[in-house]
Formats: sequence, structure tokens, C-alpha cells
Amino acid sequence: LGRLVDRERVYDEKRFQKGARAMEDLYKSQGYLQPRVQGPFAAYRMDGQQVDVTYTVNSGVQTRIHSLSFRGNSGVESRMLLDVVGQAPGANKVALGAPMDLFAVEEARIAVESYYANAGFPFARVSDDVTYEDGRQKANLIYLVDEGPQVRVKDVLIRGNSVTRNVVIRQQLVFRQGGLFRTRD
Repeated sequence: LGRLVDRERVYDEKRFQKGARAMEDLYKSQGYLQPRVQGPFAAYRMDGQQVDVTYTVNSGVQTRIHSLSFRGNSGVESRMLLDVVGQAPGANKVALGAPMDLFAVEEARIAVESYYANAGFPFARVSDDVTYEDGRQKANLIYLVDEGPQVRVKDVLIRGNSVTRNVVIRQQLVFRQGGLFRTRD
């Protein structure tokens, strides 16, 4: 219900259209992958001072994660990757039985890729594949991992220092010759 009594509270259809998109996003985050929100439909009251705004919502079927697996991972165990997925940022988590939130699936994919980059696999790429069953009520989620080569630091060359000894500089480095190359280091 909106009032038309002053300029700050005038019915603005664009704002209410944004509200419809926000409702769809909310439904999607709860596993309703194909919600339809129609509206806003505005009905002005006889006095011209108020407007009733309604939406028609069809949530569709809620999809939950039925299975979660990894393929192509040989350098990192699936159990460890499940922990990474479970700790990925975001309001919703990717876990068995959880609503299928595609944004959370993407956040988890990025988290797995980042984990690989910091485990010596800077060229690792991760994608996801989803299949549905039971009228889209169940989602089977597979993260496909292309690890690429594990990379190690070959040489650490220090040049241009004339005051500080190399050994002092090497003590401050977070990486070592022969150690795994990590993107955070």
C-alpha cells in the first residue's frame, strides 16, 4: 500500500518493478530456480491519495541438492574440497539437502579454484555441471576440476641490493626455492 500525499512518497513504478526482481532473486536463493513475479499492479483508490500495489507470484518447484561430487581432482582429495565448498562465502551454503542456490554454487566454484591456486596449482580451472531429476526437485551437482600442473618455485633471484645481505632478504620471504608456488604468497 502506498500513499500519494507528498513528493517523497509518490508511487514510482520503476521502484516497484525493482521490488519484483528482488522477490525473484529471493526465491532463487531459496532453490526456486524459475520463479515468476508479475506486477506491480497498481489500483488507485477513489480519493486519489492511496494506491494498492499487488504482485502475482508463482514460485515454481523448489530444487534441493541431491548429490555433490568432484571429477578430475587427483592432487586434492574430494573430502578436502567438500570442506572448501562448505566454507565458501555467501549467505547460503552448498550442501546435500540444501536449496539449490546458483549464486552459492558459483561462490563455491570460485572458492575451490582459489584453494587450488594456493595449493600450488595456479592454472587450475573449475566448472560446474548440474543435472536435474524428479521434475527439477533434485539437483545433482558436479564440480569438474582441470588441475593443470602443480608448480614449484625454481629459483629465487635477488638483485640490486647493495646494503642488505641476501640471507636477510631470504629470511623475510614467505616462499622458498623448491616450495609450492602459491598465489597468496
